[in-house]
Amino acid sequence: MRNGWFRAALLAAAVTALGGPAWAYVTVPSYTVGLRAFDHDTLEYDLAIEYQLTGEREHEGFKVIGGQPENLTVTGRYGESLVHEVEQLDADRWQVNFTLPTADPTGRTFARLHFRLPTSTRYTWEGPEWVAPWAHVWRVPVGEMTVEARLPRGVTPEGFRCGAAEAGGLRVCRVVHRGPEPVRVPVARAGELLPLSLGAGVVAAFLALWSSMLRAYVLRLRRTRGVIAAPAPVFAAPQSGYRAPPEIPVQAAPSLQADDLARLKRRVPLAVGAALLSAPAVSWGLSGLSPVPMPAVLVTALVLATLTGSVFVARSKEALGWLVGPLVVGLGACFGELGLAIGCVAGPAVTVVLVASAEGRLKGSGDGASSGSSCGGGSSCGGSSCGGGSSCGG
Repeated sequence: MRNGWFRAALLAAAVTALGGPAWAYVTVPSYTVGLRAFDHDTLEYDLAIEYQLTGEREHEGFKVIGGQPENLTVTGRYGESLVHEVEQLDADRWQVNFTLPTADPTGRTFARLHFRLPTSTRYTWEGPEWVAPWAHVWRVPVGEMTVEARLPRGVTPEGFRCGAAEAGGLRVCRVVHRGPEPVRVPVARAGELLPLSLGAGVVAAFLALWSSMLRAYVLRLRRTRGVIAAPAPVFAAPQSGYRAPPEIPVQAAPSLQADDLARLKRRVPLAVGAALLSAPAVSWGLSGLSPVPMPAVLVTALVLATLTGSVFVARSKEALGWLVGPLVVGLGACFGELGLAIGCVAGPAVTVVLVASAEGRLKGSGDGASSGSSCGGGSSCGGSSCGGGSSCGG
């Protein structure tokens, strides 16, 4: 009985080794991503995929894309239609499954996917970019990846080689990568420096705003807390036979108190410096990730930094924590989306902790100073003292 089972197992193993199924090893030697603007809000994609199959011939392929495809067609090398279906993986990812044509004797086969998706645009300081963060993602090795974009005259993406204009005035601009790379196609016109000019204008407007705010704050301080110096006495030189009339008194303009002036000189440079460091750091960290133009990002960052800086300058007590929040957010933005998210949470939290601790220290020192003046050993002459302290000279 044992010998019978053993022989049957050997026979099954031999059949499997000679003609049984085996898992195929799949690679993609070449892969081309084509992009063209269909309208203002839609991009037309053309994915040309060359497969290399080893072992059992695969009969199905798939590609995950970043959205629900419209007007989808799947064809083979010679334009023959391939059976396909679309399934949703999650809110942002859809998978196209399709049958593969019969491979040639070398194991090569081909599939082409043509579809439309909403335009995905990100902004840098050089201008807008078309992005397809899903296009380079594969579960099998990819050899050569080509990105082809049909763009109008005057748009030459950095690193792309552009050919002659075709019908409709579009040129094919191409870049080849040795392996999968994220798809980013800059579509700003050559020499366009509008975002950089706007950025410089935003910074200039920010400095002008701070100047006007500071001037208004100083005028308010002068009206509410300013001091008027006593006028110096006027002595008229004696003259024989003539006596000069007294001068008309002129009300002197109030000036800042010494502690207010020192506070402004100390805090204004810190507040402006923190804003000019944190806001550009945020906009630089979000360059290439922002869904809105970069000048808008810079404006938003400067407004938030201005609000915290204004609170810091106007406070009557020291609280450097008001400036730490924008700096933490700006530092986090330098490390991309995750860093920015962490900075947006950590910045306000650190601010609250530092401000609360500063308030506690100041309150404690103020209480200690008041108790020391009333109950210390230095009682005034002839006055009563705490705890029966001795009188002057005793």
